[in-house]
Amino acid sequence: MHILFLLDYYTPHLGGIETVFSHIVRELNEKKIFVTVITSRYDQSLPAYEYHKNNPYLNIIRVGSWRIWYNLKAWRTAIRYAKACRQGWNNFSPITHIHCSTYWSALLGWFVHCWTRLPVILTVHEIYDKLRYDYFSRPKAVIHHLYEKLIFTASYTTYISVSLYTYNSIRLAYGIPDQKHHMIANTVDPFWYKEEWKNGGMRDWEIDETIIFLYYGHCGVSKGIDMIIALLPEIIRHPQMRIVLNLTPSKRTDMIVSQIYALIDTREWSIDR
Repeated sequence: MHILFLLDYYTPHLGGIETVFSHIVRELNEKKIFVTVITSRYDQSLPAYEYHKNNPYLNIIRVGSWRIWYNLKAWRTAIRYAKACRQGWNNFSPITHIHCSTYWSALLGWFVHCWTRLPVILTVHEIYDKLRYDYFSRPKAVIHHLYEKLIFTASYTTYISVSLYTYNSIRLAYGIPDQKHHMIANTVDPFWYKEEWKNGGMRDWEIDETIIFLYYGHCGVSKGIDMIIALLPEIIRHPQMRIVLNLTPSKRTDMIVSQIYALIDTREWSIDR
């Protein structure tokens, strides 16, 4: 088996989706499944081609310096790479599946699927449908809404939703049949982190008996961070509550951090940053 991942961003870029896919790739490699990731070269100091001698099951190819340019270049790269692997280039096994995700690489994956006739898996992290009109100006919301409709007009071999809400939303908004649709939740696995931290990590963080409220990601208006910030004064009143806001760099990060300091009385509550 050889899976081709088409992802507009991949590690070391910071973000929730990047974290999810880096874990998926790691698990596949541990099962000796070959993976190639075609992603953007958002940082020109990163190599265009990356092959790990200590991990012979992973190749990373970087093209295009940002999302739109990546999409324009990646489809040709993916098609040529699939053809080369089919012909035995560098002793790589033929690609058996394509895996892409919403939003930016979704249509890219479909185009490559149409050209190569390989099965394509679409991971759906979220859909907005008409909710976009609550977050953006009307012209921008219309464009985003039409783009989302275009994605789900295309047909994918398998759909994976990362939450029950997303799973049901796709069924209602776009009529994706259950036979092609699966739900695999993106969440914290308590069995995994306890195993990882059993040698003292939890003790060092003093969270043995603590309730952890965890947020990870950027501060976009669609992420719900504004509602979390508004509720912070109530949340922190719980005596065993530890709030962890892992905010990745974005346009609104400094503004959100300022709101946190404005809402919380630092004479009564400590903030570790």
